[in-house]
Amino acid sequence: MAPMTEVEVATHGFLIGGKWYEDGTAQDIRSPFDGSVVSRTWVGTRKHAEQAITAAVTAFGTTRRLPAFERQRVLRAVAAGIAARREEFARSICLEAGKPIKVARVEVDRAVFTFQICVRMTLVLQKME
Repeated sequence: MAPMTEVEVATHGFLIGGKWYEDGTAQDIRSPFDGSVVSRTWVGTRKHAEQAITAAVTAFGTTRRLPAFERQRVLRAVAAGIAARREEFARSICLEAGKPIKVARVEVDRAVFTFQICVRMTLVLQKME
């Protein structure tokens, strides 16, 4: 089947501990609709997985000591960042998962909502301490 959608194919790396990586094996992301390449990424190695685990453990050690108001600030910033790029994320979901754009937008909105709920839960947990 001929590609139905013309999109610029972007290549994205992966983030570990604040550093972007573009090594390992390149992987095309194909639209389930027509099989066209909509994006490219890199498949990390075992070494990357180990680095990611180490970075996560280190980050947890830092974030667990943050006061509640600071965790709330970070969570609000993440929610705002996702909301600001709503259409970009929705388009990616649409292309990569083959979902209708309307459904993809709902998924993005749900991600924003999830981070907003986390802000509220931080407030509840703070009151319980």
